[in-house]
Parts: sequence; C-alpha cells; structure tokens
Amino acid sequence: MLKIGKQVIQVPKTQYILRYSTAAVPKVKVQNEVKEDKKTNYSFMANIFRGNLVSLQVFPYPDVLSSEDKELTQSLTEPFIKFYEEVNNAAKSDEDGKTDEKTLDKLWELGGFGIQVPQEYGGLELNNTQYGRLGQIVGYHDLGLGVTLGAHQSIGFKGILLYGTPEQKAKYLPQVATGKVFAAFCLTEPSAGSDASSIKCKAVKSADGKHYILNGSKIWISNGGMADIFTVFAQTEVVDKVTGEKKEKPTGFIVERAFGGVTNGAPEKKMGIKASITTEVYFEDVKIPVENLLGEEGEGFKVAMNILNNGRFGMGATMSGTMKYCIEKAVDHVNNRVQFGKKLKEYEAIKEKIAQMNVLQYATESMAFTISQNMDSGSQDYHLEAAISKVFASEAAWYVCDEAIQILGGMGFMKETGLERVMRDLRIFRIFEGTNDILRLFVALTGIQYAGSHLKELQKAFKNPAANLGLIFKEASRRAASTVGIGGTDLSPFLVTELQAHGKATAECIDLFGQTVESLLIKYGKNIIHEQNILNRLADAAIDIYSMVVVLSRSSRAVQKQLITAEHEINMTKAWCYQANERCRTNLRNATSSQQILHYRQLSEIAKQITEAGGVNTTHENFKKMLKITKQVLIATKTPNLLRYSSAALPRTREQHEAKEDTKTNASFMANIFRGNLVAAQVFPYPDVLSPEDKDVTKSLKEPILRFYKEYNDPAKSDENCKTDDLALEQLWELGCFAAQVPQEYGGLGINNTQYGRLGQIVGYNDLGLAITLGAHQSIGFKGILLYGTPEQKAKYLPQVTTGRVYAAFALTEASAGSDASSIKCKAVKSADGKHYILNGTKIWISNGGFADIFTLFAQTEIVDKATGKKRDKVTAFIVERAFGGLTNGPPEKKMGINASSTTEIYLDNVKVPVENVLGEEGEGFKVAMNILNTGRYGMGAILSGSMKYCIEKAVDHVNNRIQFGKKLKEYEGIKEKLAYMSMLQYVTESMAFTISQNMDAGSQDYHLEAAISKVFASEAAWYVCDEAIQILGGMGYMKEAGLERVLRDLRIFRIFEGTNDILRLFVSLTGIQYAGSHLKELQKAFKNPAANLGLIFKEASRRAATTVGIGGTNLSPFIVNELQAHGQATAECIDLFGQTVESLLIKYGKNIINEQNILNRLANAAIDIFTMVVVLSRASRAVEKKLATAHLELNMTKAWCYQANGRCRTNLRNATAAQQLSHYKQLSEIAKTVTKCGGPKTTHVLE
Repeated sequence: MLKIGKQVIQVPKTQYILRYSTAAVPKVKVQNEVKEDKKTNYSFMANIFRGNLVSLQVFPYPDVLSSEDKELTQSLTEPFIKFYEEVNNAAKSDEDGKTDEKTLDKLWELGGFGIQVPQEYGGLELNNTQYGRLGQIVGYHDLGLGVTLGAHQSIGFKGILLYGTPEQKAKYLPQVATGKVFAAFCLTEPSAGSDASSIKCKAVKSADGKHYILNGSKIWISNGGMADIFTVFAQTEVVDKVTGEKKEKPTGFIVERAFGGVTNGAPEKKMGIKASITTEVYFEDVKIPVENLLGEEGEGFKVAMNILNNGRFGMGATMSGTMKYCIEKAVDHVNNRVQFGKKLKEYEAIKEKIAQMNVLQYATESMAFTISQNMDSGSQDYHLEAAISKVFASEAAWYVCDEAIQILGGMGFMKETGLERVMRDLRIFRIFEGTNDILRLFVALTGIQYAGSHLKELQKAFKNPAANLGLIFKEASRRAASTVGIGGTDLSPFLVTELQAHGKATAECIDLFGQTVESLLIKYGKNIIHEQNILNRLADAAIDIYSMVVVLSRSSRAVQKQLITAEHEINMTKAWCYQANERCRTNLRNATSSQQILHYRQLSEIAKQITEAGGVNTTHENFKKMLKITKQVLIATKTPNLLRYSSAALPRTREQHEAKEDTKTNASFMANIFRGNLVAAQVFPYPDVLSPEDKDVTKSLKEPILRFYKEYNDPAKSDENCKTDDLALEQLWELGCFAAQVPQEYGGLGINNTQYGRLGQIVGYNDLGLAITLGAHQSIGFKGILLYGTPEQKAKYLPQVTTGRVYAAFALTEASAGSDASSIKCKAVKSADGKHYILNGTKIWISNGGFADIFTLFAQTEIVDKATGKKRDKVTAFIVERAFGGLTNGPPEKKMGINASSTTEIYLDNVKVPVENVLGEEGEGFKVAMNILNTGRYGMGAILSGSMKYCIEKAVDHVNNRIQFGKKLKEYEGIKEKLAYMSMLQYVTESMAFTISQNMDAGSQDYHLEAAISKVFASEAAWYVCDEAIQILGGMGYMKEAGLERVLRDLRIFRIFEGTNDILRLFVSLTGIQYAGSHLKELQKAFKNPAANLGLIFKEASRRAATTVGIGGTNLSPFIVNELQAHGQATAECIDLFGQTVESLLIKYGKNIINEQNILNRLANAAIDIFTMVVVLSRASRAVEKKLATAHLELNMTKAWCYQANGRCRTNLRNATAAQQLSHYKQLSEIAKTVTKCGGPKTTHVLE
C-alpha cells in the first residue's frame, strides 16, 4: 500500500493531493456504463418478492475492486483518518454549532468534497465502494461533519452527476469539487415532508421562455446557510403528452445564490448534527435560466427520488463506522471496569450486549458493500436493497450507541465520553432522506409491484398456454415441488459446510416469504396499499431475509479465502441467522394470522379514541371528588406554604404510616408469583386507599402546581442555561414542593405516596430536569432522615430541608463504584476521643451537588464483626453538612440532558462529622442506601407516565393536523399502531405506579420487586414513547422548538440512575428466585417431618397434580369482568408456566443460577410482563364495574396489551430453558470473548 505522510497533507498549494497518487488511476468508464436488460436485471430482493432466487448479486460475495482500486482506497484512508484525528474536533464543532473554516479548508485540500466527481472536472472519481469506505471513516469520527459532506455531494450536486447536461457538468462540477463552493438539496417544505410531490414552491416560465421565476421556501436544508448552488424542486406547469391538459408537476432546477432572491434563515437549533448548518431557504422572484433545468420538465419527482435512492446506499457504510466507534468505547470500558469483584467483560449479560452490537455492525457493513459493489458492477436496480440498508443501518446504529451508553452507565451520559453526542447525531438518520416508516412501505409496496407483475405474466401465459408452455411448466413444477416439500429455494451450493443448516433455514424463510406475498396479493389485491400493519411486517421480513443472505455469503467467503477472522465471522453469522430467522417467521405469521389481524383492528380503534380525545384520556378515579381552589388563594404571596393550610390537608395518622404486617405472610404479589402462589390482595381489586379527604388534598395541591409550570417555569430556557431560575425555585419552596412527604410537624405537606405520585406526574409532564432537582432533594436526598433518622436528627434537619431553603443531596456513587455500591472507597475514621469521624474521599455525579448544604453520604468505616470479633470495613451512612468544612464541589458536569439540574463531583477533605450524625447503625450503610433507593423508586413510574402523556399529546396534535399524501396522518394504519402502542405503554406504566403506591400507603412492607419492575418498565416505555413521538413528527421532532428532543435527552438517564435497568433486572429475578427457593426449602423441611406438615404437603401435592392434568392452576376469573375473561385465562396460564419455569431452573442450576444472566434476564422480562398484565386487568375491570366514561378504551387497551405481553412472556420463558436458545447464548458469549480480546469489531474488511 502507498503511504502518504503528514507532510503531504500539509502541502498548502496541492489541493487534490490524493488524485495525483500513482495508484489513482481512473476507473474504466465502460464499467460504470454497463447496461443490462431491465426486465431480466431485477435485483436480488425484487426477485425474492417474485418468488425467485437469482443469486448473482449476493452469491458469491461481490468483489469488484481490482488490486489497484484497493491500493488507491488504502492510500486515501490513511490521510483521511489522520485528518479526523489531528485536525477535526467533533466535540468542539458540536458545542460551537458549526465546523470551523480551517477544518473545512483541510477537507477541500484532501478532495473530500468531490470524491465521486470525475477527474476531468477536478474530482477524485472514486466508485461507490470506495466512497463507502471513506464514509465509514467519517461515520466513525464525526457524523455532524458527515452530514455537511453528504448534503454537499450525496444529494447536493448528485443530480448534476446523474442528470446534468455536459454544459451543466462543465460549469458546476469544478466549482463543487475544487472551488470551495458548497451545494445543498432543497426538497422539503413545511407542508410537504415525506409527500414530496405535494410541494408548493412554484416556478413560472417567463413570457420570452428564457427563464423561470421561482418563489417559495424550503425547510431543514442541510448546508442551507453556506451553500451557493442548490438543487431545487418546484411545481411547474406542464402539458400532459397524452391528454394535452395543463397540470402542475415538480421540476428540478440548478439554482445559484448569485441569481439573487435566494436568502436563508438563522441556523436551526437541533438535537444533534450541530457541526452542520441547517436553515430555511427562501426564494423570492429568483430568475433561473431555462438551461438550468435539471432533467426533463415535470420529471422532478423522479429526479429527486433517484438522487435519494442513489445516495442512500452510503448511509449503511457510514453507520457501520459509527457502530465501530461505539463498540470500541464499550469494549474499552468492559475490559477495564471492575464491578462486584470482576471485570464487566466476564458477565454473561454484558457479553450478550457486546455480541449483539458486533453482529449488527457486521450485518450492516455486509449489506452496505454488497450494494455498493453491485452498483459498481453496473446494476441498475438496487433501490429495494438501498432502502433496506438505510432502514437497517440507522436502527442498528441507534441500538448499538444506546447499548454502549448503557454499558458505560453514568459515564456514557456525560458529554466528555462522546457517546451522547453520537446518539444525538444518530437520531436524524431514521428521519431524513426518507423516514424509515415511509421506506418500510416503499420496500413492501415496491416489492409487491414486482410480485404483481410476475403474477400478471402468469395470467397472460395461461391465456395462450401453447405459446408459453415453458413458463407454465416451470411455475407448476416449482409449486408442486414446494407443496410436497421436495423443492423450494436451495442455498447450499453457495455456502460452506459450517453454514448449511442456517442456509436451509434461510431458504425456508425465502419460500415462506414468497408464498405470503402471493397470498396477500390474492386476498387484498390493490387494497393491500391500505394494510400498513401488514406491509410493515412484510418489510421487516424482507429486511431480515436480505441481512441473512449477505452475512451467509460474506462469512462463506471468509472461510473460502481462509481469512484469519473466518471462525469469528461464522459465529456471528450463525448467531444472526438464528435470531433473524425467528423474527422473519414471526413477521410473516403476523402478516396473515386472523388473530393478529383482529389485533391490528383493535389498535386502530384505540388510536381513534386517543386522537379524538386529543391524547391519553383515562379516568384518574383515585383523584375524583376534589375541591375547587379560588384564584385568590393561588395568588397569595405572603404564605410560604399555602397548600399546607388547606382545610382539607389533614395529616395522615401515624398508625396508617407505620402499619406493620408479618413479612412472611405479607410477601408481595410478585414475590408470591415467584413462589408459585397467587395472593390477589395487592392487585385485585385495583387498590383505592385514598379517602375523600385525601383526594381533596390532592386536588388542592395539583392546581397551583400546574399554574406554577405554566407561569413560572421554562424548561427550554433551563435546558439552554443549564440551570433552573432562582425565581422558579423560590416559587416551588413557596408551594411546599420540596417537602411533600415530610410530616407537618416538621413543616412539610405530609402527603402519602399516592398523592406524591400524582404530583410527580405533573412534574414529569412539564419538566424532567426540574424533577431531578426535586427528587434528588426529597426522594433520596433527605429520605434517609425520614426513614432512619433519630428524633433529634429529624428535629434538626427536617425543618431546614422543608422550609429553610436548604437543599439536600444523596452522595453514594464513586468513580470506581457505580452499581457496586458496597465497594466504595470513601473512608470515615473515628477520632481518638470517639466524638467524630474524619471523612475523606470523592463522590461523582451528585445531583444537587453544586448547591446542596446537607448530604446523605456513605463511607467505609472500621467495625468489629459481632460473630468473629475481627475488624473489617463496612459502609456507614452519615448526615454531612457543608458547614462542617472540608466539603467542596467541582464545576457542573456537561451532560446529555437533565441540564436544569446541577450535577457535580463532591470532594471530602478531612470533614469532621459528629458521631451523632451517623444515619442508622454503624456498618449498615449499604442497607440504608438500598432502602432509600427502593423507597424512592416507585415514584419514577408516576413521573414518567406524565412524560409519556406529554409526548403522546404532542404526537396526537401533529397527526390530527398534518396532511400527507392527501390524508391526515391519523388516518394511516401505521400511525394508528404507533399511537395505540404508545398509549398502552402509558396506561400500563400509570397502572403499575399507582398499584404500588397505594399498596405502600395501605401498609405493605414488601414492594421492592414491584418498584424495581415499575422503574425498569417505565424508563424503557417512556424512552420508546418519546422516540416514537419524534419519529411521528419527523424533522420537526428533531428540532429543539418542538420540545421532544429535550425530553428524550432527559429521559436517557432514567435507565441508568437509581439502579441501572440491567442491575434491576437481575435484582428482580434473583430476589424472586430467593422467594421461590425459600418456598422449596419449606417443602423440603415439611417432608422431613410429614406428620407435622400434612396440610402443607397435601395442599402442594393437590396444586401440582391439578396443574399437571390441566384441571387446576391459577384462576383470575373471580377478579375480572366478563369482557376480559379470555385474557385473564391466558395471563393465568403464563403465571403457572412462570412458576414451573422458576422451579425447573432452581432444580437444574441451584445456586449457580446467579451466573446465568441471559436466563435471569428472560425470567425478569417474563415477570415484568406478568405484573403489567395483572395490573391492567384489574384496573380495566374496575373501570367497567364503576361504569367510568373511559371503560371502553381501557378494555381495548387491556386486551391489546395482554395479547402482546402474553406472547412475549411465553417466548421469554421458552428462551430461558430451550436447549437451542442456551446454545445461542454460548455462541454470543464466544463472539463477545473474541471482540473484547481484540478491543473492538474483529473482521477482515470486505475490501481487503
């Protein structure tokens, strides 16, 4: 390979160094101009839709680059990598909101803006595959700059390359390749997003026929603020060649800023890709010469779509580079981070994540270079594959980056690591250049057109059988052979021995796919266009089929070429095909199943009710019968805690707060489910513990807080300023919101958990950043004082944190101890006189750390073990005041979100803490910390249900008003399904949150499993709901103005802090198994003395016998209304299957189950689904019994939810025990082992 030194990059007068490399020989033009008969040149996936396997484009894996091409590619990659490592600063560009001019100048010098421009016009004249390779480098280093590059050449002037006249090319290509003139692509308008044919921008031909006069505007134009050449699309009046009628059709134009009348707005404030300039572009009487027409008049839609299709292939290559970066970050972390005594890379759950991320990167890269090399071979039909690649790559990259952040935990949420910037940048790739939702429909409908044309050929052949015997006989033979199972697709000739089994399974999917497509065409005909739920499943099946064949082909090539990564590639291919095969079959089944079709109809009905109501509209029965507070009371300014003085705000009785029940008999609902028992009391009937007075109090609290958020709080401003205004905080103190659950005797509001949750919903709806400030103060900051404080501690500190404007914080996390709280290094040494502890150490990521004056802080102290008499270090909790001296904090952390809150590092330098400030018992700090977190965790569900409500309302408002393709968005089945699922998630989250809070208020002491389940479910549901809301709004959702991108950024931390979801899943399954294990121990003990335990033995024997013969088992029917009986029965069956699975796992693994994290995660997911089903069955039944106005909607949502959750639950339980699945886990573990050993993705590049 050629080596280009640093000195070459710095040569100032050599603008296009790389072009002059001796290896930079222009490609033979004939190769790019190969033409094949279009009818016989259908692409691989087009033929799959037609029911045919034409292997040429996939098998063997394409390899079109000559040795000279590869050498040239290598000579280019080295200086480009050096540029990104030494010149470009992605973090600075993101912070500045632009790429600096010196960086752009360096890229011009490298020829980076004219990569595919022919050399005769000054470009590098690289082919698509070489362009893709450079795209990987861009994606690895800086997606923001990648958008600038792509907007310039992938779409900006691509139309000139594809459709330009010789004169247009001669005039413009040198400018955009070497003249430092930027280009932009102008298609999108406010009223026309995905519906490009309905643009309003207008170009009218002048009377003399020499010009067009252009007027209108375009939005979200990348490079819009700096481009001087635009590819613009506008409506022009054309004469229909068939009818002679005049009508408007889009036409493409090359527009120069120099023509006059072209201006742009200010740069848009976006979620990410801030290194690129995105603006609105205005055209006012722009005079365009007729010779600047791009393509034919009236053919602009075709021109625009072909530009997008042609440039789309490169996104897969770019995203594969991004994934590589994220994987390397994650691998570096797991290779070095120690938690619970082991490196993270040793844990099975981490291995599964790392393996899955790598398999996705491998599949993405394999697709990208299959397509690019087919294009370079002369293929004219690659649009299906390019769309598939774009959808797959953008979603895979999103998943990989998200998982990398999750693996790094709090570190991943900080700007310093770089991953949060990548995630923000990535979000646009599922929206622009064709939203993934539209592209899925494009894949399915375009494919069906191919299939339809094939069926038409057969119909035509049967009309003249004598002339078409060959075609008829071939088709008849194929169908007959397939029917009896002796024919069908055969991939075996193309695959190595190791992959034959997976090849066979893939071939079966291909056959099933063809049969499904044909059956749908026969059933629906042209009306298939309206069945978007079905079309989406068909598209997903097509995506999985294409992903399987490309990795099968690539890894077979690795074996045949004896590449050093062959074994690793084989492992990844097997793992991927195992997963994709199952998904493909499920999607095809769900495209035709009558039960599934009914489910789609149900979702449609839910969405209709939601859109008509303007958002989520279920009855909050717990909070009816509420007082009306007059305006005068709300505006009272002299009353610091006015809500406290409401006549309805009566204190809860101490007996109600301190109700105790026997912990053995008071095991929670889910604890009993793990034990194989159904104890309905905590779920059926749906809890309703609030008295009328409690409900009145809740109302009295709710209204002024709503007014506060409307009149005083500005979450967008707080996010931008990275702090909440002092005035807003002062108003919250006035309202008593910083002491909601503190007893009134200490100055608090004294409300219960359910009331607190209801207020949390309001906070979550309006401002999650401020919610962190409030929660860090009271949910965990001083919660330890409430739970464990002595009377003296409460008397001293609670009034301060309640009315004294003194903030509290919870200080547990350290740099070396994240989830492993027991391994903290912070040390407290008792003084010689025994009156103080001397505290030293640091704490990181402390919410409220910058302004708190009271800290609940945890440190190691030396204690004497009561059993052994030996000294050892154990964690102790302390109440620490900033006023003690020696406690300082660092500057506020730069984070992905929750910027309204202050997060800092805390430094402790010989802090003198009085012994009376020990919180709880010495050495019991770990228990104190966990109970504080457990107690506060339940409220997260309520808060996030409020956030979901906000996001759903945003989405509903948009679909109720936005028109695309002649209809409001709310009328499309794909949109309906999204809205229905979002609403169901909100309903389930809210139902769980208030089931738990009311059980707590009823005196339950055992709610930790349910609280953990609720936190995991709520944080993931809210993330999904907000993400989908952004997708529904499209480009608008990506802009800061809409507010959703801020919510998404804020939401990301909720899956990490107060117990990462990964740890909590293990907590759920392992804690539950402890309950199950104790039950088995009881039985074992009973059998040792059967005479004394006949009742227990007989009861257990009867239960098992009845379940075994199918006449017994869990029965939910007494608790559920008639309309839900079928779903209640299915849920009961899941509960029984769950208990049997838990018991079988305990018998099989015993104590070693702790090491089987893949299994434990499936068990946890099944437990989560069971709890979600029972709470909505209970709540919806209550709605029917009480004849609530929303009963019908609640029934529909419960039915739809249980249908989905039931299927997931059974799948997870099957995957916890199935031998094939266990083998799959081992394969993933092996993949991860290879990747962590190599420091990142380890495959021989397809171009090497």
